[in-house]
Amino acid sequence: MEFWKTVFGLARHKFIGPPILALAAVAGIAGFLIVPAHYTAGVVLLLTGPGNTQPAPGEPLSAAGRTNPLLVDSAGLRTTAAALILATSTPEVLKELGAPKEGPHKLVIDDGSSNQALFGSGGPFLSITADSPDERTARDLVVRTQKRVENELDATQKKLGAPEILYISLVNVTPPSTPEAQLSDKVQTGAIAAVLTVFAGFAAAYAWRLKQAGRPAADAPEEDAADAQTFPQVETPSK
Repeated sequence: MEFWKTVFGLARHKFIGPPILALAAVAGIAGFLIVPAHYTAGVVLLLTGPGNTQPAPGEPLSAAGRTNPLLVDSAGLRTTAAALILATSTPEVLKELGAPKEGPHKLVIDDGSSNQALFGSGGPFLSITADSPDERTARDLVVRTQKRVENELDATQKKLGAPEILYISLVNVTPPSTPEAQLSDKVQTGAIAAVLTVFAGFAAAYAWRLKQAGRPAADAPEEDAADAQTFPQVETPSK
């Protein structure tokens, strides 16, 4: 109880409480400004099967073998989405796209599980999200990655010998979004800096008061007598 009386007394003192709070505000603002902002952008794609499977004029009507191997399985679109995610999420590809593992730019390519609106939908979605300290770079990463995914899908279907009329397509559910500033790290850093400053300030003031209370009266300067009227005294245990 005596501890809190002393702390409250320090907080009310005009030469201790207000300066510490002012310093905490400065520290919080500095922490907010020092941490750089980062931006996120994203796009959601949907894999779709062929709509018109009728052969083009002059194309052989051979039904036998006329199929896309990626669509043989009933879950072919989801399987294809998973294959594209794996193919474009390797460290080598991420580095080519401009988002190396240890770099400042981050890319997340998944089936939409990171998007709350798509979570649990079970559809053949492919979500691309970029995070970067630079606003323009975030959007460029998304656009570049989408193009890489589309090329990967075309290359895979050509390699498997699928007829073009049966090609799987990627459709934009949402266009590449405008990068949005993420301020959570800045706010968190500023808040931590302010709280630590308050704690350190009052801890130092409290330690000083304990030291003052433990000094012999003969050694204390005359001004301490006036100061003691403002600060609550800490009782020292009797021996």
